[in-house]
Amino acid sequence: MNLLVNGDFTDGQHVWQSNPTVQIPNSWDLFAYDQAGHMPECYCMMMGPPQNIGPIWKVFTSYAQHEHALGERVIVPVGAELVFRASVWAWSSGQDDPMRSLNGGSYHTRIGIDPFGGMEWRSPHIVWDYPPLGHKVMDTRDEHSVAAVAEAGVVTVWLSGRHEWALKHGDAYWFQASLESLYTPEPPPTGDLAERVGHLEDDVDALSAAAYSFETRIQRIEDFLTSFRKE
Repeated sequence: MNLLVNGDFTDGQHVWQSNPTVQIPNSWDLFAYDQAGHMPECYCMMMGPPQNIGPIWKVFTSYAQHEHALGERVIVPVGAELVFRASVWAWSSGQDDPMRSLNGGSYHTRIGIDPFGGMEWRSPHIVWDYPPLGHKVMDTRDEHSVAAVAEAGVVTVWLSGRHEWALKHGDAYWFQASLESLYTPEPPPTGDLAERVGHLEDDVDALSAAAYSFETRIQRIEDFLTSFRKE
């Protein structure tokens, strides 16, 4: 079972921070780029130029270097054993043939899981499949896979790529992302709810974990904490 809501990039897209050139898939709410480089353009499309793959999320620059990261946060039980997979086709070239990377093209890609559910794409907690720079494979389908154990009630998955040289084309086509749980631990006894969650305050990660531990929806816990603070 794929735990990602929009892992195949078919369920629409939205503009990121009012920038019409940056459109990210719905349910993927985290986007970042290396501000020392160039902000890439990106959008979802049903079919990509190389080998007619798709649906895809395309991210690219022209005559510029860039580094990007796309993230989605997913609620999971603490202790869940997770595997994140995604495929990508990278192209880096000074020529226009999308099947061949020429002129010393170089594009690195990698995927990762933050088992603590953080929102920072350069967090030391992220478990990457190819640290620190990524996997340099171009002009073919590159399948990535990485595993991690959830340390909180929410994890963050990341797709990341880096175009090394300012060539005419620096494109990455991401597709078929999935997050699966190989093992889900049994929930512990609930105990006294007031005693065990009263200290959580507004920590969303901790609330997410508590929601699974107590088999209670996050909103119910937040409502409880609101009344708890008023007493």
